[in-house]
Amino acid sequence: MGWQVYESESSELAAEVMRDICARENIAPDQVVLHSDNGSPMKGATMLATLQALGVVPSFSRPAVSNDNPHSESLFKTLKYRPQYPSRAFESLLAARQWVQAFANWYNHEHRHSAIRFVTPHERHAGLDDALLCKRIEVYEAAKARHPQRWSGPTRNWQPVCEVHLNPEQQVKAENQPELPKQPALGAQSESGSPLSFGQHCRGEPARRRWGAASPQGAGGRSPAAQEPPAGGGQDALLASTAAITIAPNLDSCLQNEHLLKQPKGGSNND
Repeated sequence: MGWQVYESESSELAAEVMRDICARENIAPDQVVLHSDNGSPMKGATMLATLQALGVVPSFSRPAVSNDNPHSESLFKTLKYRPQYPSRAFESLLAARQWVQAFANWYNHEHRHSAIRFVTPHERHAGLDDALLCKRIEVYEAAKARHPQRWSGPTRNWQPVCEVHLNPEQQVKAENQPELPKQPALGAQSESGSPLSFGQHCRGEPARRRWGAASPQGAGGRSPAAQEPPAGGGQDALLASTAAITIAPNLDSCLQNEHLLKQPKGGSNND
């Protein structure tokens, strides 16, 4: 993890950080991609020209996507949740640099990251993780051979993680999630002109298609269909009860419902 602390941010200072990192880590041209936000220091002319000279490919977050750089967000959270994180502002620039230096040393050489099989970032960066993980496999297999009753299945997976992706879980969920039918807007009306019920909004279809023509509302705002659910009970009865909760057709009904909700359980406000 390369880092620098300055009193301000600018495209010139960001370019200086990249030159320092590439020199210390011996980064060859066309080897790495720098992913960042869309701030002016990262998109300034000086920074972009420096990246082109160093052979670093720039990459920027998508607009209005706050979690498009989860690696940096995870690092910032780890930093802020450290027990040594100060509760007040640093007294000077030197104090800030000393604190960040101690944090970077802990993060690079002591912190074992779960996403890379609990090895330190330095061990992963230096290519030492393969030998460490192979040794762990031998230790676990030997322990299982001595005490097989302690394992109901295979030992922990210590195979090296070759690739780390951005937001992998969200990508899998988006690919596997079926497309849902479009729902009508709140307050929309059915084909007959009457307001759609709560159940109709949730399901995207008029409830009368399942239980017959809509009936006028009975006393207490409940329709006869809700008072007598379809025979057979089960899911149909539950759906009918849900569809019977109608949206208030005018402002007076909304205000009356709000007044009733604000009353205490023991009675009205006049008790």
